[in-house]
Amino acid sequence: MSQRLALLLTTGMSAFMLVTAGAVAGRVTNAQAAPTATAVPTEDLNALLQDREAAYRQLLDQANAQLEQAYQQLATQTPQAGEPTYPVSPEQAAMIAMGVVPGATLTATPELVSFQGVVAYEVILSRGKVYVDATSGAVLYNGTGGGAAVAQSGRGGGGGGHADDDDHKGEEEHDGGGEDEGGDD
Repeated sequence: MSQRLALLLTTGMSAFMLVTAGAVAGRVTNAQAAPTATAVPTEDLNALLQDREAAYRQLLDQANAQLEQAYQQLATQTPQAGEPTYPVSPEQAAMIAMGVVPGATLTATPELVSFQGVVAYEVILSRGKVYVDATSGAVLYNGTGGGAAVAQSGRGGGGGGHADDDDHKGEEEHDGGGEDEGGDD
């Protein structure tokens, strides 16, 4: 029985080898035929490609025209959507602040801020900060160290402090009281 089993195994192996060799030969033949199967594009195909390119360019031109129109609309709307205007300009606020602090120089462009609920310009000078009311031009706070000149603005501003202004670290609260809150009894 062992000769019979050996003969059967040998026959199976031979059949497997023949099938594998045939598959490899078929692949090699198809691989060599594939490059010759691709043909040069015909005139019809070139015409289709040119038509497609022309349609693509037309769509791009339309899209660019729509974008240009949208940009022009935005450009005409920009002045309306900008910051609100106030009677006092940043340049005027800077001049008012420099008039209050003689000899000081402007170190940054005045910016609109909310100072104790009042719209004001924060004017940063070489000697400190001055807050100028954007509607009246009154000096709300003079933090230049030359005395705290504070104007009453009729809006309940009063004491010249800036408790709700987080941008001013290291400056004292100016409430005019001068009392020590943590005193001994």
